[in-house]
Amino acid sequence: TWPSTRLTLPGYSLLNAAVSFNPASSFQIFFRLDNIFNEEYEMVKGYGTPGFSVYGGVNFIF
Repeated sequence: TWPSTRLTLPGYSLLNAAVSFNPASSFQIFFRLDNIFNEEYEMVKGYGTPGFSVYGGVNFIF
């Protein structure tokens, strides 16, 4: 069970960035950086969150 006591977690700031490019109307290339400064933070007490992450890919529209 969850305790009925409220807990205030420390504040945090994140920097994320994303860019996408559409060389054709049916094709997209994307790139994303999350938590660029690798901030350690909790949104729920006791559960960590991802550090610095890099994502990229392509989308095709048919």
